[in-house]
Amino acid sequence: DLSHPSLKLDPLKVEEIYKKPDVFMFHDFVTDKESAQVIEFAKPKLRRDEVESNKTFLVRTSDGFFCNQTFDVRKRIYKRIEAATGLTTDENPQESEPMQIINYLPMTYYTPHFDYLPEEEASETDPRKHKFNNRIATVMIYLNNVESGGNTVFPLLNVAIEAKKNAAVFWHNLWLNGTGIVGTLHGGCPVVFGEKWSDEYAFECLFVLFIVLNKWIHAYGQMFHRKCSTNRFE
Repeated sequence: DLSHPSLKLDPLKVEEIYKKPDVFMFHDFVTDKESAQVIEFAKPKLRRDEVESNKTFLVRTSDGFFCNQTFDVRKRIYKRIEAATGLTTDENPQESEPMQIINYLPMTYYTPHFDYLPEEEASETDPRKHKFNNRIATVMIYLNNVESGGNTVFPLLNVAIEAKKNAAVFWHNLWLNGTGIVGTLHGGCPVVFGEKWSDEYAFECLFVLFIVLNKWIHAYGQMFHRKCSTNRFE
């Protein structure tokens, strides 16, 4: 949905990476200044990623944290995500999670995985147990360039997306009926040289980093923004 008024004044540079399931790249989604501000904010807070039960994450070799603090650049990025996707980004269990900032050091990676949680894998206390509150969409923003490696790959779609500074990758994780889109299985290739910072909406060390920002949007709060289809198979 690219009908938001702000996009009339500042149009998105949209590249369709794959169709059905739709995967898009928004080029120059954030500015150099905004990327630098997020990185500087994140550096003191980065630590090795962890998974449930406080165990070290075995499938992602990176540092990261969820950002619950409010600062100006975060507000601007959220507003831009809403304009580009037509989805809401308020941080509550129904609408979306706080943005996650991850840093991948050289030779670090993330094995293929789904961002949505299959119902059979959810614990009874997990807020995503009900399929209508699962992760409906993902926005991943690359905050810097990496000299070699660091591609985001969708193995079932035979797609590899090169990490490009300031670009965002967007895809839906669920069909309109709430079931998971298997084709969204994705992973992060090893960073061979340089850093990768991502905002999926990144570690403090002496190496140059590759930093990514991730933003996961939940289904329940999007009932009026991404409506169900009359076709139960969609």
